[in-house]
Amino acid sequence: GGQISWLLPLTAVCLVGGLVLLGRHATAPRTSLVRAALLVFGGWTVIHFVAFSFMSGTMHPYYTIALAPGIAGVVGIGGWLLVKAARESLTWALVLSAGLVATAAWAIVVLQRTSDWQPWLSPAVGLLALVAVVGVLMGRPQTDRAGRSPSMRGGGRPTGGRMLLAGAALGLSAVLIAPTAYAADSAFSSSAGGMGGVNPTAGPSSSSGFGGGGFPGGSGSRGGMPGAEAGGGTGTGSQPGSGSGSEAGGGTGGMPGGGGMPGGAPGGSGEGGAPGGAPGGAPSGSQGGGAPSQGGSEASGGSGQSGTGQSGRTGRGGFGGGGMGGSLSSAMVKYLEQHQGSATWLVAVSNAQSAAQLILQTGRPVASMSGFTGSDAAMTVSKLQTLVKEGKLKYIVVGDGMGMGGGSGTSAVDAWVKKHGTKVPASAYGGSSSSSGTSGSTGSALYRLG
Repeated sequence: GGQISWLLPLTAVCLVGGLVLLGRHATAPRTSLVRAALLVFGGWTVIHFVAFSFMSGTMHPYYTIALAPGIAGVVGIGGWLLVKAARESLTWALVLSAGLVATAAWAIVVLQRTSDWQPWLSPAVGLLALVAVVGVLMGRPQTDRAGRSPSMRGGGRPTGGRMLLAGAALGLSAVLIAPTAYAADSAFSSSAGGMGGVNPTAGPSSSSGFGGGGFPGGSGSRGGMPGAEAGGGTGTGSQPGSGSGSEAGGGTGGMPGGGGMPGGAPGGSGEGGAPGGAPGGAPSGSQGGGAPSQGGSEASGGSGQSGTGQSGRTGRGGFGGGGMGGSLSSAMVKYLEQHQGSATWLVAVSNAQSAAQLILQTGRPVASMSGFTGSDAAMTVSKLQTLVKEGKLKYIVVGDGMGMGGGSGTSAVDAWVKKHGTKVPASAYGGSSSSSGTSGSTGSALYRLG
């Protein structure tokens, strides 16, 4: 809801109203490009709305961005048609007003899901929408006894049309306030976790799983799907593979009804049930102790509590700083920044999860060697040797904590690095000698090449 639904009521009114107006108007034959465009954007919106409403399995909130072009097209075209009709007819002025009121009301409903965040937004939306409706209705040109406006009588430009246009513009502004605030919060708030990596979301986190991301009934981390791909969690179901987390033995929370991914997510064991997961998945979670990070890592086997509503950068959210591949400690990151020199890449890590975190954190290039999950053998020993020889890469993180499934995509590379590289001691960057310096993992280590 908090990601895309803000303008859906107005979209429905504009789509139906626009098609009715085009069908009744004598100058709009079946070959009308306006009608064709409205049908294209309308069909786009309806198809995606239905697909997202009834799909099952993994659903990340940012997928809904696919609705944006359709909504924009329908509101732009249909809204223009409704405003034109409202200048001639009280009926259409009422239809336009109803669309604005319904949309503003829905925005208030969504905002109330996180009522403690920017509480001034709800009354602002309601007040501006009310003023806008008054402007639309009061600004409608006066008609004669036959119900004709001045333009219909050949009297030129309708009187009061500017007020109607101003009211419509104010109404559109009113219903755009909330989504604009949600977007700005993620982009500019220092405490925002929505832009923390691979699952960007708008707006504040929601304890109910609505609004800023997550699933209905989940814990609602704004970083994304509660208990998703964070690994090392304990399941809550009683059937095999019904652990509440997904894809890497996720944490507690999870999808509606406590169910896991269809067919069983790798890792994670259900309470009182058989271990879930497919062969070759991430190491199973356990109900006993775990790694220090509450988010857990795919190798930690901890009872991760992902999806807690914390910022993704804290390592507690499902797709956040800990994420599927853990995260580097701040001390190690600072060390890498100080010693990058002329190298192109700050460091090379197993998967895109970890690379995304580091890129956003440092603003520097980070190499993802093995694709999204760390299981694709995109990097080879020969490619790595070339990068090192050309001085483009100096540091690489190897081990079982930086990739899903044990970093299978980099096994050969890891072996070569351990043989030919120089392991950087944790004391060099202020880390503990008993750990590798990576958050949520005890098996990863930093190596210098060349």
